Amino acid sequence: MKKSILVIFLILSGLSYGQSSESSTTLADALKTLEQRYDVRFSYQSDLIDNLTVNLNCDDLKQCIDSIESQHSLEIKRISDRYYSIVQKDIQLCFTLYDAETDFSITNQVVTELNTSKSNITGVDGKITFVIGETKTLRIKIAGYQIVIYTYTGNETECIRLNLQPEVTLLTPIILNPILTNGIYNTDDGDVKLDVSQFGSLPGLSSPDALESIQSLPGIESVDESISNINVRGGGNDENLIVWDGIKMYNTGHFFGLISAFNPYAIDQITIIKNGTTAALGDSVSSTILMETNDDITGDFSGSVGLDLLSVDSRLTIPISDKLETQISLRRSMTDVIATPTFNRLSERSFQNSNINQESNLNDNIDSNVNFSFYDTHLKVLYDINDNHRLRLSGIHISNQLEYNEQLNDTMTFQNFESSLNQLNSGITFSYDATLSQRFNMNVMAYYSQFELAAVDKRINEDQRLQQLNEVIENGVKINSQFVLKKANGDDESQIQLNTGYHFYELGTLNTTLVDNPSFISRIRDVLLNHAAWTQLSIRKKAQWNVEAGLRYNYYQDFKRSIIEPRFKAFLKVAPALKLNARGELKSQSIAQIIDFDNDFLGVENRRWQVADEETTPIVTSSQASSGLLYQRRKTTLQLDGFFKIVNDITAQSRGLFSNLDTSQALGSYTSTGIEFFAQQRTKNITGWMSYAYSVNNFNFDAFVPSNFPATTDVRHSIQMGFTYSPMPQLELDLGAQYHTGLPFTRPVNGDPTRQQGAFTLVNYEGANQSQLADYFRLDATIKYRLKLENNDLIAQLGLRNITNSVNEISRLYSISTIDNSVVETINYGLPFTPNFSLRYEF
Repeated sequence: MKKSILVIFLILSGLSYGQSSESSTTLADALKTLEQRYDVRFSYQSDLIDNLTVNLNCDDLKQCIDSIESQHSLEIKRISDRYYSIVQKDIQLCFTLYDAETDFSITNQVVTELNTSKSNITGVDGKITFVIGETKTLRIKIAGYQIVIYTYTGNETECIRLNLQPEVTLLTPIILNPILTNGIYNTDDGDVKLDVSQFGSLPGLSSPDALESIQSLPGIESVDESISNINVRGGGNDENLIVWDGIKMYNTGHFFGLISAFNPYAIDQITIIKNGTTAALGDSVSSTILMETNDDITGDFSGSVGLDLLSVDSRLTIPISDKLETQISLRRSMTDVIATPTFNRLSERSFQNSNINQESNLNDNIDSNVNFSFYDTHLKVLYDINDNHRLRLSGIHISNQLEYNEQLNDTMTFQNFESSLNQLNSGITFSYDATLSQRFNMNVMAYYSQFELAAVDKRINEDQRLQQLNEVIENGVKINSQFVLKKANGDDESQIQLNTGYHFYELGTLNTTLVDNPSFISRIRDVLLNHAAWTQLSIRKKAQWNVEAGLRYNYYQDFKRSIIEPRFKAFLKVAPALKLNARGELKSQSIAQIIDFDNDFLGVENRRWQVADEETTPIVTSSQASSGLLYQRRKTTLQLDGFFKIVNDITAQSRGLFSNLDTSQALGSYTSTGIEFFAQQRTKNITGWMSYAYSVNNFNFDAFVPSNFPATTDVRHSIQMGFTYSPMPQLELDLGAQYHTGLPFTRPVNGDPTRQQGAFTLVNYEGANQSQLADYFRLDATIKYRLKLENNDLIAQLGLRNITNSVNEISRLYSISTIDNSVVETINYGLPFTPNFSLRYEF
């Protein structure tokens, strides 16, 4: 009897793990007991279960395993009937991210976990969730901030606060208060950077558009709503240096300027410089816009596909090996397949008052149709030889194609006439980057860029065939070296860097006109060789002050002419949230666009590039100075700048001026003076901003009477306002208004509109640009929604342009009627109400 009682006692004690909820033992001892009892084996890393205890209340092996998993963040996986493995279960941790300097939460920003390369977006309160894997360590990165490493302790009970330190760059540290929308930032020295991966939404846009977005900044606008006609501080559109991965671009728009020719999803970041350009950049007298694709190998396959009511596009990043990666993007219009409401609105805007719209109205027996399409593609190959030597190959191709057909129906003989217009811009660059020491870096780059605008004009009512061609070819090589003379060290936080380089390029233009009746041929080719050398010194005292001074020397070989261009910019931090800046530069430009209203391309495009010849088209030079202040604290941004610019040796033909004089040889200058103001206030889920610019922009041409008069781009007052409301992290609502005073134009003399010149009747103009169009006003809106899927995003965005359908005059032109020699007034209007919708899948 006693022996039976003892056996029963031993059995009960052996099952004590399953029957006693009070007993507690180390997990290691519990696993050994389960191994003996059920003849199984558990495999695990010893540090995974160190110091863990367990209370078991189970009747069989499955219950015991479930009990262990419920008490700890462990997963016990069955390998076979006998073998099990124990691994760390994924843990979800909540974080709230703050800017360590401003102490405000970092909202609506893309955050990447570097161990897994997975990204997520912070909410309006700065909160975000990540999964802790077996390593128990997170490496978090936001653009513009230093990497944060967080190690899981097991004691976390609520959302963890992380303070992120801004990432300081030697030349242009970024202040991370976004302006206008997420992804657009002011730098300390007055430049503006766009991080496309973080880009939010702006009123009227259905997708990110760099060249459209920057027009919300004070001092930057398009006076005719055209992407390809951006005017910065009164400058002409041809005075902007626009560079894609080192390639100078001569065409920037699709649909003849109404939408950007650059796929925004292929761009990594954009820099806009109004003044104080680095000495390494030349051949422009106005602003500089630098577009750069991602230059680092990510090692991850990623991409996106999308469509809107004009086009479809895709982007892919394809890793081939640890050292080799490719980036591919392609966008193609749907306009030759389907006529959407957006296409119809843009067509009306592009072809109004052109030969295409007017032709069929002259004869009821003429049937006509227009076929328009566009595409752009980009390819980049990245190869890292090793950590210190890298090769990059980047190419881009942009195309606009217009076909116009006419059929005559009043004869027995079928007649069909075709006209066409093709606009192309291609470029390729190859670069080698070498880090030769911790202080010395060198880059060598060769590039090629070609622009072509070709038209064939043959119509039923015109007894002639007209062919026109405008071509630009530029190729060159650049060598740039960077040497850190002094690195910040300890208490001495100053840093000094010296940049030097050499640039050689060959620039040529070709303008051809061929007419068959009467026979006429004109072929003008000009080529210019330029040598440039530069040096630039940068001195920085941490984030307290920065000074950059540079000198560029240009030698135009064909003219044996030298031009020296000093450049300067500086900023000084006078208070924790207040910085002062000053900038100045001298620049030159050897190519310009000539405007020819009488000999245009199908009435759609009237600009053609022409290289300087130092006779009728001299090298244009400019001088510019500006200064201002920037206040940024927590969620408030205030910026005020004043500027003065003078540009010499411009031609009247490049400005589209009208006069009774023969102005084809007229040379002059323009001055632009003004102030720019920007204000923004952010709250938890509302952002409001306003930009205002006042400027006086005047031409001076001795050949005109009066000689001093308003410039074609003279906009005295320009105001833009916008509001963004984010009721939830996934949803953005934007509303914006744009107003500016009317543009100047030249009208015929009242009561005496025509004049005779021999046998020809001409318009009798008053003084140039003495009249003014009505003021411009437009109201836009955007709705954007981001649906978070597992590791992927689906983004829907609706953009509404001119939602009040305001009638805005863009220009007024005058010509002589071929019927009765009277004056015909032609008015071009801006876009009417224009909707667009986009859908994008990111993976």
